[in-house]
Amino acid sequence: MEASLLGNLGWAYLQQKDFERAMEKFVEALNLAETRHQLPVIISSNSGIGELLLGANRPSEAVSYYKKAVDIIESNRSLFGSGELRASFFDTNNRIGRYVGLINAYWEAQDAEQAFNYNERARSRAFLDILGTKVLLSRINGVLGREAESLKASADAKLRTDAKETGMAGGVPSIDLIEPDVYDDETAGGAIQEHKEHAQLMNVEPLKLKEFQQLLEPGQTLIEYFVAPEKVLLWVIERDRFKTAFVSIAQKDLEQKVNVLRKAIAELKPLREYRALARNLHDLLLLPALSYTKGKELIIVPHGVLHYLPFQALYSAQGRYLVEDYSISYLSSASLMQFTKAKRRTVGQKVLAVGNPAFEVSKAALPMAELEAGEIRRLYPQSAILARREATEDKVKALAGSHDVLHFATHAELHRDDPLASAVLLSKGEKEDGRLEVREIFGMDLKASLVVLSACETGLGQLSRGDELVGLTRAFIYAGTPSVVASLWKVDDASTAALMSSFYRNLKIKPKVESLRQAQLDMIRGKVNTQLLAQRGVGGVGKLGKAPGARSSNSVTIAHPYFWAPFILVGDGK
Repeated sequence: MEASLLGNLGWAYLQQKDFERAMEKFVEALNLAETRHQLPVIISSNSGIGELLLGANRPSEAVSYYKKAVDIIESNRSLFGSGELRASFFDTNNRIGRYVGLINAYWEAQDAEQAFNYNERARSRAFLDILGTKVLLSRINGVLGREAESLKASADAKLRTDAKETGMAGGVPSIDLIEPDVYDDETAGGAIQEHKEHAQLMNVEPLKLKEFQQLLEPGQTLIEYFVAPEKVLLWVIERDRFKTAFVSIAQKDLEQKVNVLRKAIAELKPLREYRALARNLHDLLLLPALSYTKGKELIIVPHGVLHYLPFQALYSAQGRYLVEDYSISYLSSASLMQFTKAKRRTVGQKVLAVGNPAFEVSKAALPMAELEAGEIRRLYPQSAILARREATEDKVKALAGSHDVLHFATHAELHRDDPLASAVLLSKGEKEDGRLEVREIFGMDLKASLVVLSACETGLGQLSRGDELVGLTRAFIYAGTPSVVASLWKVDDASTAALMSSFYRNLKIKPKVESLRQAQLDMIRGKVNTQLLAQRGVGGVGKLGKAPGARSSNSVTIAHPYFWAPFILVGDGK
């Protein structure tokens, strides 16, 4: 009998809770698959045995089987040259479930530290791979770097060609197409293998918990989440200590709560109604962590649907938003801090502010964005302003590398089916089409200490099964900036202009994360530029204070989270 059929029988018996027969078939499948080097069956059977043992309350034994499956996945990912192909492999072959099992097994085995380590591996490997590649190629001799890139591209092309010839959708290879005697490290690595000290950089290891603790500064607390099918795991980490907690809630129920909260924001529901929802999520997700924290600077690492949750706008029993008591920054993985902190630079005085481009597509003009850019120049006289027809993609690319801060007050487009096509929309130039796409941003070399994306939903991207948030934010971090301010939903351009005015005024004397916090507090307390608020906004809510279709009796002020809470700082907050 074929190994794959035996494995399928094992899963069928497991679903029927016939554990004895399930174990028998998994072991038979595993023995046969190992003799034939059938990696998918080896992975599946080890995972099946791990799930069976975990369900039997034998988590320590389950760990060893899950780990065998994960080790095979990771060792084969290293055979793919480019970060893009590695991410495709990781997602298309749906291997992330093996990590979920391993994380749960470590957690149930009372080894929360290893659970954290594999949570980081599951969420961060693909992006760390491409970051590591960029670091490597910037350090290697130019000829060697080009040779390495060429060899990697050739290996990728061969894998894609073979995959298409075997009928794989999109040309993404399945793990069983990789033959060790054909696609070994020597073939894929080429010149890189001749320089082992550089080759080690090509496969960047996610940070382990104790390594990450050394990056934290006094007063900083990192809260990392993992959304499992029936619970949410939390790690609360400070430089000299850490604790764990979990919340019993089904993933589908958590997703519903987040979606209801976001709907209340989008529809400008009365504050009393919104705050009840925000209080529920605050108590669910934050109370287990905040009772432990000593400092006042939170670094939040979301997972799954929590990427879409504005933690800063969650509401406590004391009647305060989280941002009123803490400065808050975000990371898509804790391991990303090793790059963002290394790139930390003093915010200079040269801002490239792009506002209200002349769009070639049917997008509404943003007159308040132009005023927003003008307000930045008033605060930072050395700034360069590109507006309307001058705000071309050509000029942005030419000037971006020589400015300390890049500010885009414009529309953005997100493409969930093709995240690399997501773009900041600019004016069409002589050579460029006016779409600064993610794939182009990845090729830029930025020295800016901060990028501000004052546009619609710029912080969102496609959540793959590997929890890789592929979007504009990550692209700019890859291009060289340590910090990005972006938005979680479509913003109002009048209130955004007022918030940004306060942000840049504070940025002259305060760290980035504290500047954003103070700007949001100014909105909550009504202490922003009233001249800007007197203008009519066109970015989503029309005349400030009136939502589309809202009843005339419904009084909405800029203290509503819709106006101040969309913006988050991703990366280094200093």
